[in-house]
Amino acid sequence: MSKEHYHIHKLTGKIQTPKLLRKGNQASEFTFLAFEEDMETLGFPKKLQEGWQDKAVGVFKELLDNNKALKTYMDICVRCGACTDKCQFFLGSGDINNTPVGRAELMRKVYRYYFTPFSSKGEPFSEHVLKQWMSYFYQCSECRRCSYFCPYGIDTAEITMAAREIMDSIGVGEKYATNTITQVYRTGNNIGIDANALKNTIAEFEEDLKDETGKDIKIPIDEEGAEVLLVPPSADFFAIRILSQCLVMRRYFTKQVLVIHYHLMHLRLQTLVCL
Repeated sequence: MSKEHYHIHKLTGKIQTPKLLRKGNQASEFTFLAFEEDMETLGFPKKLQEGWQDKAVGVFKELLDNNKALKTYMDICVRCGACTDKCQFFLGSGDINNTPVGRAELMRKVYRYYFTPFSSKGEPFSEHVLKQWMSYFYQCSECRRCSYFCPYGIDTAEITMAAREIMDSIGVGEKYATNTITQVYRTGNNIGIDANALKNTIAEFEEDLKDETGKDIKIPIDEEGAEVLLVPPSADFFAIRILSQCLVMRRYFTKQVLVIHYHLMHLRLQTLVCL
């Protein structure tokens, strides 16, 4: 085996700023805004309205009052930078606002302005600040890798979730999340498939199973008496994977009866396998 060589950096006391640091180069990246009808369904304002600043500050205060951890995270960060190179979005963009601490500072400056004696060190909730939030708080995946390396245990995902909740409350939502939750409200599942569409899909699966096996394997809907429960992701009904599942189950169950249970009030589609 070849011998590994390690380069050990000498501690000189000087801090060298990496050349890749660029502030604001990802500021033009924005998520798609939510549909107005989805926002209304979820009880949020359809769009940004007059007086949104006061509403945002009020929701921020509620979060601080009810979430002690969030308030602690606003106060205890010492900007040590231990989290910076742990964030894949910073490593990919080089934008210091995309570091966990840089992104959290976008919220902390609003916090300092309204909720601490150090308002001169903060910034009011302006359209410029909201634009920054809309960009950077949706570039965080909430993976919590930065939290693992933070010496104070600051959970950046909590900060991101709080920022998104504040934006939702004033009518600035994100399309994918709000549309997915709206589908759950309307149909009981996240892909928006209704009972008739499911029945048509299952009928096609039955035909495919006959082509594959040469046997009439029926998949009845909402049949009582199932003894074995299989819960696949609802997206499987939107792909070919459920056919593969049916074929696998055929090897283990003699009667080969798959029962699909559809319930509008459930958050998932349930597949029942009947012995």
